[in-house]
Amino acid sequence: MAKNIWKEAIEEQLEITGLDAMEYKDPKEALYHLVHYQMEGAYNEGVRASGWKEAVLEELITWHIYSKEHENNPKKALHDLAVVNSDVAIYFHEQKKWYKKLKNKIIKIWYNTPFPYWLYKIGKIQPPF
Repeated sequence: MAKNIWKEAIEEQLEITGLDAMEYKDPKEALYHLVHYQMEGAYNEGVRASGWKEAVLEELITWHIYSKEHENNPKKALHDLAVVNSDVAIYFHEQKKWYKKLKNKIIKIWYNTPFPYWLYKIGKIQPPF
C-alpha cells in the first residue's frame, strides 16, 4: 500500500508539471525528471529574483551597446560591458597624459621667459601652476 501512495504522488506531480506526456517505464527515471524539472524551475526563479540579469542589461542599454544576443548570452554581455569600461579607462588615461604634457610644456615655457622673474620682483607673484 505504501508503494501506491508514493507512485500516486509522483504521478500527480508529473501531471501538474506537464511531464506526464512522456511514458515512464522506470519510476526512478520519472522521479529523476521530476526532480530535475523542479530544480531547473527553482534555478530560473532564483535568477529572476536576483536581478543580476536586469542590472547587466540595463547597464548595456545605458551604454547604448545592447543587442538581442545579450539576452541569452551572459558571457558576451559581461564581456562587452568590461570592454566598454576598459575603453573608457584607457581614454581618460590618455587624456590625462596629454593634459600633463601640455601643462609641463606651459610651465617650461613660462619659466624659460623673463616674465616669472619680473613678476617676482614686482610683487612676489608666482604663476598659477
